[in-house]
Amino acid sequence: MTLKMNKNAKKIKKISLLAPIIFTLIFSSFVTINVPHVKAGSAVMITLFSWDSEEISPGDCPMLTITVINTERTGFETDTIHSGNEAYYDSMSNTLILPEGTKYVQHQRDFTAIIEKIWIEMPTSNLTTSGAIKDIGEIAPGGSFSVSFLVKSDINITEGVYFPVVHINVDGGSDVNFPIPLKVSSEIIEVLAKNAPSKISINGATDITLTVVNRLSCVMKNVLIDVADNEEITISPNRIFVGMIEAYSSRDVVFSLKPNSTGMKDVIFEVQFKNSDKIHKKYLNISTEVIDTADVEIIFHTMPSVIKKGNIIELDLEIFNAKTTPIGGVTVVPICNEKIFPSKYFIGEMNSDDVFSAHFTIETDTLKLGEHNLEFKVIFKQGNDFFETSAVTVDYFIKDDSSGFATIFYSVQMMIISGVITIVMLFLFIHFHIIKRIVGIWSRMKYVR
Repeated sequence: MTLKMNKNAKKIKKISLLAPIIFTLIFSSFVTINVPHVKAGSAVMITLFSWDSEEISPGDCPMLTITVINTERTGFETDTIHSGNEAYYDSMSNTLILPEGTKYVQHQRDFTAIIEKIWIEMPTSNLTTSGAIKDIGEIAPGGSFSVSFLVKSDINITEGVYFPVVHINVDGGSDVNFPIPLKVSSEIIEVLAKNAPSKISINGATDITLTVVNRLSCVMKNVLIDVADNEEITISPNRIFVGMIEAYSSRDVVFSLKPNSTGMKDVIFEVQFKNSDKIHKKYLNISTEVIDTADVEIIFHTMPSVIKKGNIIELDLEIFNAKTTPIGGVTVVPICNEKIFPSKYFIGEMNSDDVFSAHFTIETDTLKLGEHNLEFKVIFKQGNDFFETSAVTVDYFIKDDSSGFATIFYSVQMMIISGVITIVMLFLFIHFHIIKRIVGIWSRMKYVR
């Protein structure tokens, strides 16, 4: 009897466990389910923004780009609610009690965002932009899009940090108000003459160094330096593309000046760079005096002034580079008809303030007696151009190396000539006094008569 009752109890328990499943199958055959589309609030945010130039100067027109995103991750959220009498489980019987006439309604929430308008509120009248962007449309959950605004700054705007506010109006959701910083600086680039001498030589070329300083807190791009046309000075190169300069840093550039005439000269440099959509220009005027001086100079060290014929002249000289830059291919060239060795003296490269020596020998056995002169010049290279200094002249005298009879004969000749001159002068003196006395006697005799 007990065994039979236990078997019946197990059957009842199995039926109770299957009751929810059986209920669901039966319920789905006659219960009406409505699935309406309910609009829910979505989370719209500005996740990214950028200016095409992080820092501008008065008069610039920067472009602002913002990225708007719907931060919801799913498109729908399903809730099951019921209307009418509620179904419930009988804990005693472990069965679902479904009242007659119960209906269930399932709601689905759509998190798609509808953007009505995006516009910018400016903090000052010196900043303006185009009108609002309207009727953008829907953004699906997780979706994003970007829009750009051209902002115009007035030329009279004062430097400082401004905060334009981006407003986004969302249909059925929370509006967005997002301030974005914009920095305005009155001085964003500076050009300095780092190495520009007040006087340069007309001989050869002189290098000058300019420093371009980026005072912005961002990278400056496409920096270009042009040289204004100048007929009095040849400037090389006539243009240098500097390119990019990092924030708060500088770049040095070198130009070579080769004057064509002496006097005061002006050299004008134009620095161009682009910030936002505007080309900026900065000018630097350098004044220098071109003088006729030897900045590559020949200095004679040893040179006898009188040389006996047949002897060898030993000539030592020094080359001094007074330029502020190195020179190359330095060669000392003698200009003469004498037998001189070597025919030219090659030094090579010389740095600024370097001094190098050169040695020459001259044979005098074929030279004529008397005065002679010898010229030297220096040829050197700067950049791709060759230059030469003005010729420097040294004088010397070749005398006869003979002795004995020639010397005595020369001395006798000089004594004879001196004696003849003395006799002639004495004769003239005596003759003058005799004539004077005769004239005096004649005058007295005439008076007596």
